[in-house]
Amino acid sequence: MWPVLGFPQLNFFYPVVPQQTFYPSNWSGNKILWIARRYRGPVLIRGAQLDGPNALRFGLDHVPAKEMRLTSVAGSSPGGWQNRASTTRLRAPGCYAWQVDGTTFSRIIVFKAVVYS
Repeated sequence: MWPVLGFPQLNFFYPVVPQQTFYPSNWSGNKILWIARRYRGPVLIRGAQLDGPNALRFGLDHVPAKEMRLTSVAGSSPGGWQNRASTTRLRAPGCYAWQVDGTTFSRIIVFKAVVYS
């Protein structure tokens, strides 16, 4: 499973502005599209900042979830490709990583988070 939007650089607004979907949360972020090819099974995605103490979260809740669980990545698109939309939430720029675990794989994906200027 791989991210195709928001990678290798995730741009976000901070602080959260009233026009954002995330308002009034103090967790900003952006959309991430995940793709997988010919994998059928559950996926667990977690994350952390590598160059600082800040957390990384998921989802649209006011206080976002610490991890994202996809019960199944399956379907019948051409070539066996599947996709899942999501959001990655954060509160500070820096170097971050997602840890993506499935039943047949585990990978670390590093990305840069940058505040829009």
